[in-house]
Amino acid sequence: MRARSRSRAFLPRLAAVVLVLGVLGCRRSTTAPQGNEAGGAPTTAAPSAAAPSAAAPSAAAPPPPAASEETGPASPPPFDVDAWLAARGLTWRPDKSCWSSIPVAGAPLLNACSCDRALEMPGAPHEVLVCTLGHEQPVSAAFPFVEHTVLYVKHERSLRPVLDLPTAASIEECPPNVAGCRAEIAPVVDGDAIRFVDAPRPRGVTAPTCDQAIASVERDLRELPEAKRAPLRKVLAGYRQICGARGRYRWRDGVFRRAP
Repeated sequence: MRARSRSRAFLPRLAAVVLVLGVLGCRRSTTAPQGNEAGGAPTTAAPSAAAPSAAAPSAAAPPPPAASEETGPASPPPFDVDAWLAARGLTWRPDKSCWSSIPVAGAPLLNACSCDRALEMPGAPHEVLVCTLGHEQPVSAAFPFVEHTVLYVKHERSLRPVLDLPTAASIEECPPNVAGCRAEIAPVVDGDAIRFVDAPRPRGVTAPTCDQAIASVERDLRELPEAKRAPLRKVLAGYRQICGARGRYRWRDGVFRRAP
């Protein structure tokens, strides 16, 4: 009786074990690789082409090109006149007419000032601040705006102007890069002197030189009747004044003077 009761108690446990083994066998058959189902050797799943291994870089993502291949050399940062002045312990002292408005016949004429670079000289005065003063002109003038280049040097804790020249003017509503529309010169260092030359143009821009601007206006004057030449004569006089300022200026007696 005791053996029979033990066998009767063991049968339900055996049935439960068989049931669990059967369930595990079904799960294994559904997750087995295809090679096992066909009776072949087990196979290992290949890595997906859409998800390359982290150990090998993707051939579709080449390294970025060098800066010289795509963007070229980095351009210098813009000139910071405030930082330049502060580094030299200077206080900005502009000309009285720099930022003022001068009323003429009830209409204010605007003057704009900016400083875009500093020139280094091998001798005195060592450093020259290059500024542009733009003066709006009366309606009767040849140009709506005339730009002056003013050179400043350090004097104690302020700036002192040492040269002031008209260096650029443009005819109003004139297409760009057309000879006769604009004349412009700019300063460069020439040994121990400052030389004013035709203003450099950005790469790829073919703008007329001073001589070309003058020649263009002279040609237009010859083609116009006498009654219509007065405005162009003013333009020609302005261009000749600007272009005539080209040349060398040397430091003498505390200012830059035209060299012979």
